[in-house]
Amino acid sequence: MEANDEINELVGDIWGSVLGIPATPADSSVRVEELRLTGFVHIQGDWEGTVTVDCPVPLATTAAAAMFGMTVEELTKDEIDDALGEITNMTGGGIKSMLEGSCKLSLPTVIEGRGFTVNVPGAALVTDLNYSAGGSWISVRVLERVDETGPTSGSELILRTGA
Repeated sequence: MEANDEINELVGDIWGSVLGIPATPADSSVRVEELRLTGFVHIQGDWEGTVTVDCPVPLATTAAAAMFGMTVEELTKDEIDDALGEITNMTGGGIKSMLEGSCKLSLPTVIEGRGFTVNVPGAALVTDLNYSAGGSWISVRVLERVDETGPTSGSELILRTGA
């Protein structure tokens, strides 16, 4: 199975099975002008890189309500950030489990804004996948560390055999 197929399955499971918001692969890309949240987790070890999960604030809010069993109106900003952080953590953890060797996952970080682009210095984009979910969009990116102090295995995920 290709890495993208495995990531598509992972994202579908997290959003569909865990949150009840079906997510299907789509061609759409991030709309930088929308108010959105971006979650980050870093993977360190035999493979090093970053996983990001990006979606508009209304979808993150709906996901948080599903995650915490609350109404959208009851949620605080911190709860919405925590939910996207946990979604990012689940996504990063799933991707980490696909990698060969030993790796650790950082705590998630979440930022909010509009009109920004994400740049991870010393990293190259490996995977950029987009999804349609809840009448909105999700973007999942995997970036591999490629600077002179990190791994130089090229821009591909090396999956565990039999994964």
